[in-house]
Amino acid sequence: MIKNEFINLTDFTSQYTGEWNPAEGHWFGLDFTYKNITYRLNTGNMYANEEDFLFGLYIKSEDNDTETNHGYKLLFSCNSMEELLNSTSIDNTCFRDIIINKDVELLGQD
Repeated sequence: MIKNEFINLTDFTSQYTGEWNPAEGHWFGLDFTYKNITYRLNTGNMYANEEDFLFGLYIKSEDNDTETNHGYKLLFSCNSMEELLNSTSIDNTCFRDIIINKDVELLGQD
């Protein structure tokens, strides 16, 4: 298990704002588990059939049919960091509280 490295919101927001550049700590996406469910935060939409947005929260789906959902289902999309942080699409809990929760397992960043 990779311990959650996000101690506060600044740790998180500094990595997901600005241009993608892993060498400078700016990432495109984050896979994580919360309460044993796998999610993905993506900057921008993951699939061509989605409307444009800045941030998307996805849940991993057991249905891996690429014709229908590509393994992930969109839960929430928005166009600002503040909207993302205030989202309650996961477990009816503000994302700002989830992303710094010590029990969140970070699976990977890209």
